[in-house]
Amino acid sequence: MHRRGDPGRHEEEEEEEAAAGPSRRAPSPVLRALLALEGRSVAPALAGLPAGLLPEARRALAVWMLEVCRDQGCPEEIFPLAVSYVDRYARGVPTRQAHLQLLGAVCVLLASKLRDPQPLRAEKLSLYTAHAFTARDILDWEPVVLGKLQWDLMSVTSQEFLDPILQLLPLPLQEMAPLVKKHTQALVVSWAIEYPLPSQRPSVTVAGAIAAAALRLLAPSDSLASEELVGHLASLLHADAVRACATT
Repeated sequence: MHRRGDPGRHEEEEEEEAAAGPSRRAPSPVLRALLALEGRSVAPALAGLPAGLLPEARRALAVWMLEVCRDQGCPEEIFPLAVSYVDRYARGVPTRQAHLQLLGAVCVLLASKLRDPQPLRAEKLSLYTAHAFTARDILDWEPVVLGKLQWDLMSVTSQEFLDPILQLLPLPLQEMAPLVKKHTQALVVSWAIEYPLPSQRPSVTVAGAIAAAALRLLAPSDSLASEELVGHLASLLHADAVRACATT
């Protein structure tokens, strides 16, 4: 028998919890805090495709922004954050086709300044536009975009949900967590380029991506564990969209 405070008791409880699967795993305090923050900040980004911004134009812009971020070695969260700024701005301001790349450059600049210890410079972004827009153009547009975003740049990104939700993986996937993470990140980037998936909450997007990665990586004999994971994530986030994302 273990006495109160005996470390062995906690170890046995953790083993039992892991063996029971995700249904026994409560969200961490970090995940609960992120969900609360998301609930306060995500609403403006969920109103559908901005009027006048064609899906093809948005997709081309997102691909260009991704190429810039990858070429410059930006942290993973820069790209989805910058895309969310584009969507929010374009939803409130009709943007001419000729100015879309300028908008994308400004949004990458803002996201980089917020999340990157070594943020990109306007001069560097001007190079990626083939000097169609100068550094001065980008800097002049920066306060304009900031104003339309109401200086609210602290959006929660899917990248921030990734590790806390990965902790809910069932036992068969724990050893594959790094591989699941890699597949999930690739799916999140792919979905951020498309529409309407970016209209989902970041938590739902990343949970759906984790579930989709799990379904692809688990052996058929582990299908029960993967279905349990999908159900648990959908219940945790109160979003049936997790199931839709998982089967995309």
